Amino acid sequence: IEKVKIFKYLGLQITDDGDHEVDIDARIVKAKTAFKKLYRGIWKRRDVSLKTKFRVYSALVEPIVLYGPESWTLSAKVKQKLDVFDNDCLRTILGITWSDKIDNEKLREISGQASLSFKAASRIIRWAGHV
Repeated sequence: IEKVKIFKYLGLQITDDGDHEVDIDARIVKAKTAFKKLYRGIWKRRDVSLKTKFRVYSALVEPIVLYGPESWTLSAKVKQKLDVFDNDCLRTILGITWSDKIDNEKLREISGQASLSFKAASRIIRWAGHV
């Protein structure tokens, strides 16, 4: 049997040291690609309601990032990566730029969306309860 540092199993990238950051980084890149493909079709359009935009985000982008979080260890670094990606997406959806100087708490308040790190933690807890 060949020894490798990273292998893919059921869509998850598993490393020899058990670190999930490689998999999470790859998922964020895939989700960014999907998000960017929807930029002109959904996010930029003014005739699409925010409710619809958030539903599309929840249905098409979030599942890419949140595939298999039950096996993750949610360190502070991982939570930050998830939330930075999520905040960037929410700012784009809401049309908020950095020059608007709206902090992340206010962004969550305006959007009414829970953070990706919270959603991942919820899935981990739900899975642990199931087991």
